[in-house]
Amino acid sequence: MDKEEFQGFAIADPYAPFVFINSADWDAPQLFTLVHELAHIWIASSGISNEISPDIVDREKYHPVELLCNEIAANALMKESFIMSLSASVFHNAESVYKTAKKLGVSSLALLVRARNLGKLTWPQYQELRKQADQLFHEFLDKEELKKKNQKKKGGPSFYTLRLIRNGQLFTQSVLDAFNSGRLSPTEASYLLKVKTNQFPKLEEKMYSY
Repeated sequence: MDKEEFQGFAIADPYAPFVFINSADWDAPQLFTLVHELAHIWIASSGISNEISPDIVDREKYHPVELLCNEIAANALMKESFIMSLSASVFHNAESVYKTAKKLGVSSLALLVRARNLGKLTWPQYQELRKQADQLFHEFLDKEELKKKNQKKKGGPSFYTLRLIRNGQLFTQSVLDAFNSGRLSPTEASYLLKVKTNQFPKLEEKMYSY
């Protein structure tokens, strides 16, 4: 699902609480989204998150529950005592910010926003580092796009390999077992695996050779 539309959602049902994380998003935002959605469950408030790292300037346009869940996630992943103990060298440039953010499992933007909110960074410092971080991110996207083009030229992994990686081998096996035993209809199995039923044999073949 398009990560630009939403990053995750939570259904705070008292008997069957449910959290969905958009796997199309980058790894670091996924972790922040997970804790954000768990916060929705903890406070018994369902919600859809389409921007879990709102700009600190426009806080008034966001729902108070979303802001609260953001703060819970930020506190859980970036302890105040740890952020305040960071040396000035961490915020020397975007590269050093990224290295620290990666160790915490969060994005550079999340770390910068947290540092700014705690008064660790001045507004000019925050603006400059965010500008650098945005530039680095766009350079990364360009490199990823180039990799994809090179993979296509070389042939790259097959459709079935990519689908197996995306779905996960255990999940794929479970769905195929349910389908083969008649416990899951062809339509349901195809929807879950994002593969047509007449392609199941090739997917299964790839799974056992993966």
